[in-house]
Amino acid sequence: MTTACVTIVIPPPAVPDAKDDTYTCPVYTACTINATVGLIQNDNTTRPGPITVTGNSPASNGTVTVYPNGSFEWTPPYS
Repeated sequence: MTTACVTIVIPPPAVPDAKDDTYTCPVYTACTINATVGLIQNDNTTRPGPITVTGNSPASNGTVTVYPNGSFEWTPPYS
């Protein structure tokens, strides 16, 4: 009987290169930002497939709803 040793190397998952984003909304006015200019439009990754948003922190002022495609809706605390 002959035996062989096989080494399998699994590379670590690619980490997205996330860039900062800045948006300006009129005072006391809700804002809807579409995916075209949304949270992930300027981010990159080396893994195949699209980048998606999987979670977010609560807004410090108002409320925010973030969608997987990077679009979001923000409502000010006093609208």
